[in-house]
Amino acid sequence: MARPGFLRSGRGVLLAVGIIFLLVSPALAATDPPRLTMPVHATKADLNPARMYPAPYMAADKSNPKVAMGATVDLSTRRCTAVFTTDGGQTWSLSQGSPAPNDYPHCVWSNFANQAAMGRNGRGYVSITGWDDRDGGARFGNQSLIVSSTDDLGKNWRPTIVTPARGKEGEAVEQHRPIGLAVDAKNGGEDIVYATWNKTMPNRLAPNQEPSRPMVAVSTNAGRTFGEPVDLSKGVWTDAFRQQAFSSGTTTTVAPTASTTTTTTPPAGSRLSQPNQEANFGGSNPRLTLDDKGNVYVAWRSAQSNVPNTQPVAPTTFVSVSRDRGQTWTTNSVTSYTAVGNPASIAWTKAGGANGTLVMLYGRGSTPASGQGNDVMMQRSTDQGKTWTEAKNITDDEPSQMVIQLDSALAAAPNGRLDAVWYDTRSDPGIRGNDVYYTYSTDGGESWAPNLRVTDRTINRTYGVWGQNYDLSPPVGVASTNELTIIGWDDSRNTEPGLRVGFEPGFGVQDVYTSTVQHAVVGAGGASKATKIVIAGLLGLAAVAVVLLAAAMVMRRGQPAPGKKVRAKKEKAPAQIG
Repeated sequence: MARPGFLRSGRGVLLAVGIIFLLVSPALAATDPPRLTMPVHATKADLNPARMYPAPYMAADKSNPKVAMGATVDLSTRRCTAVFTTDGGQTWSLSQGSPAPNDYPHCVWSNFANQAAMGRNGRGYVSITGWDDRDGGARFGNQSLIVSSTDDLGKNWRPTIVTPARGKEGEAVEQHRPIGLAVDAKNGGEDIVYATWNKTMPNRLAPNQEPSRPMVAVSTNAGRTFGEPVDLSKGVWTDAFRQQAFSSGTTTTVAPTASTTTTTTPPAGSRLSQPNQEANFGGSNPRLTLDDKGNVYVAWRSAQSNVPNTQPVAPTTFVSVSRDRGQTWTTNSVTSYTAVGNPASIAWTKAGGANGTLVMLYGRGSTPASGQGNDVMMQRSTDQGKTWTEAKNITDDEPSQMVIQLDSALAAAPNGRLDAVWYDTRSDPGIRGNDVYYTYSTDGGESWAPNLRVTDRTINRTYGVWGQNYDLSPPVGVASTNELTIIGWDDSRNTEPGLRVGFEPGFGVQDVYTSTVQHAVVGAGGASKATKIVIAGLLGLAAVAVVLLAAAMVMRRGQPAPGKKVRAKKEKAPAQIG
């Protein structure tokens, strides 16, 4: 039987197989181990010698893995701003416009502030605190919450004042510090925007202090207007909850030889005179996430005021859930009344269960009694926040080294991967510094990859505002897509040795740096159903080519080599019978 020419030597088959595997190699590359890029100076365009940028809060465009943003502020100028990338973090640009309205030009920065989120068609959102001199100053003056959006990567912004506090005086002064921001870009005709924040009243002094309140407001029209703010702690602090908090507190025993102090009787009728009352209990740091059905989950920590040292109260963490776009809320307690850190972040992932998995990170000392060491702890819920697993440490350092890990953050990619980041001292050579570390999970937080050092050099914290009595240390920024994890932090590497510039809020310079963990080739196979079909077809062709090659090799064994004669075999005569 005649064979096609390209099969006669098998070389054509090998060439065909090679071409097919070259075509599908981008898809196959998606299964390679994640790769980390070198750090990039995201605020490089700012040449102000006194610039002072804290770590950014970051968000990614889920429909375009190359687009991401980070919300930050230059503390030296009190100007809110943002950085944007359109190439997966290789280069960044600073916002040309300001997200703050002209009447509220100043930003206030704390350890939770200036949140970022992205919605439909690459629209970016930030939540900021706004004020100016007429509000009475940054420390004890009014501060309003503002949510601002941009459709052109920060060239123009559309601000909305969510909670106007201007004009309040005396004990009525209010401060609103942004804590969380999330956008539902799947449901409804427009983006549904959720903003959370701390509400405090700094001029309400003892014995009638006001506890901080965990607040949330919702916009169903892409942030143009917001509904009435809701206090998530209202109605939660029942008598049973308050009694449990008091009974779980740790009382300090005074040594027999120690001197005692005289306590002053609280004024009659004051909040301090009756510590166990609902008005003394609130909450703080409400972090939030959304599931694929549009349900919103807010994790917040208990807070109280007017509680004397003789009646200690143990903290706990709550999760409030709304399934009707913030109209009603139900709240469950997550952690027991023990010494735990604030909920650093909460994220929902479709991995790990039929309803997906809620995962929460927070800090907890490895030896709480002595205050030494700090670990990144995780808890999971597979029943939409009703029950939670025991806390698990996701760091893998040697416990005997007493490494400090803090300011963690968590993000989820659309494909279910969880990305966790934090500051870590295990690589500190003794300069009072830390590094950024990273890990990820693909099974809803049941297991985590080995910790990966992200920073290429330890961050020197003797410069900037991370320490130096300012202690402005927002969490490491992280944004996730299926292909990429983009990580951002504050870095003092551009401070010249011995340089001391500026007095507020620190000295030296502090910039935003980013790095990208690449999990798959951007735009590679698997991104769409059509692409999967094409790849399956190419792999099928490769399999057929291999079969043809094998057949050709078998057929070749029965053919003479070129130029070689084959002698006919002499047949034996039939055996004689008889």
